[in-house]
Amino acid sequence: MNSYKGRCICDPIFEDFKWIGLAIALDDDLPKKPGVYVLRLALSRDENLIALRKRILEAYGIARDILKKANWRRLTKNWSPRIERINRIDPLTCPTIYIDGAGKGKGTIRSRFTDLAGLRHTIFPCILALRLAGLNIDFGYKTVNTGQEAFKIEQELIKQYIKIHGKPPALNERIKINNS
Repeated sequence: MNSYKGRCICDPIFEDFKWIGLAIALDDDLPKKPGVYVLRLALSRDENLIALRKRILEAYGIARDILKKANWRRLTKNWSPRIERINRIDPLTCPTIYIDGAGKGKGTIRSRFTDLAGLRHTIFPCILALRLAGLNIDFGYKTVNTGQEAFKIEQELIKQYIKIHGKPPALNERIKINNS
């Protein structure tokens, strides 16, 4: 289950997470509990990061092409700002691309995983484009007992991530940090 091979200075903040390949996991592989989850590019130790960056740019092009071919103004209005986030992914800096919580009104680890497949997740177009470009993504998670606990851990992880990298993960658009 642990496919992530670690290669960033922020790795220690995710050390107690369970990891599974996004593309091979099924809903039943994940718990119906609140928690926090993280998406990371799945990198091997000998990954060519320059070539990987080119594939990320290819993913952005694929997403733009989908919008162009669809020729659907409402879809373009909805997806355009979201797929712009792909351009912020920089594997030379960090493979972590998203951090979020599940619980406190946002379902469970399992339901948020299901939402990533296009049901109701804001980063679906980005994840689809990355997968169409052949990128592998790991889904890491940590379960907790309550949604409130998940929210607190999510906030702390994002604070730690920003402290290390100076900005939130690439696909996190709206970061609201409680300073309490």
